[in-house]
Amino acid sequence: MRSRRARRLGRSQVLEVEVDSWRDSAGKLWEPNFKAPQDLPALKLTNKEWLIAEVPYLRGKNGTRAHLTLMPEEAFQPEPVILAPFDWQVQEALERSRPSPRYGHGDGEGPGR
Repeated sequence: MRSRRARRLGRSQVLEVEVDSWRDSAGKLWEPNFKAPQDLPALKLTNKEWLIAEVPYLRGKNGTRAHLTLMPEEAFQPEPVILAPFDWQVQEALERSRPSPRYGHGDGEGPGR
């Protein structure tokens, strides 16, 4: 339950930024699942790194730009999945686990006779 809440909280915090290059200050292409530094005191985001969720690359009269969609890491935590078998799966498993009366159980039928 805790991770689900953290994921929802993370997904509720989205920052969209348009930058003036397809590359970061180190020359690497902006790509999803990489961290991008944030220093926006007005939004109370100082010295933070958020993950890039989406990056459309733009080219036009104003040169090359990238539109970054950023979210905190918590937004990408997987939700726990509890796998419960369906009724028909339980029924099939029970049928497979029972010995078949047709083969080798003293009824005189089946292989070997």
